[in-house]
Amino acid sequence: MIPVFEAKVRNRALHLMQPKRWAQWCEQFDDGEVVELIVRRPRTRRSDRQNAYYWGVVLALISEHTGQPVEAVYDGSGNVAAGVHDFLKDKFLSCYDEFRDLKIVRSTSSLTSAEFEAYLEKIREWANDELGLTIPLPNEVLLPKVYGRGG
Repeated sequence: MIPVFEAKVRNRALHLMQPKRWAQWCEQFDDGEVVELIVRRPRTRRSDRQNAYYWGVVLALISEHTGQPVEAVYDGSGNVAAGVHDFLKDKFLSCYDEFRDLKIVRSTSSLTSAEFEAYLEKIREWANDELGLTIPLPNEVLLPKVYGRGG
């Protein structure tokens, strides 16, 4: 895991917003060890509007069309029916890490607004091509309020 630390720039110097957390992280390094520091503007996470569109329109329409649940369903005996959400993440947000011999699936909540829109576009294209389902664009529907979703 690579941590992210926020800082403010004042008089061309960085002032950490969580200096104690930074100090704890730095305890793993030897005194004088060279490390890499990346400085950038904060990433913009997906918006509540994008989230409402994803859960209330995209996943709902695909679920209705396919008969598959939006989220995974556990039957109590260890069996699970994969949900549309997990299926789409696996299809469009996964990669294989050869070094660790591991499949990695990104969480949708980790995506920036731009990455999330690219994800949505892939889903809309896939749904149209593979399912014959046209998913309306966000400005073409009244968006429902969806709370507590992410992942």
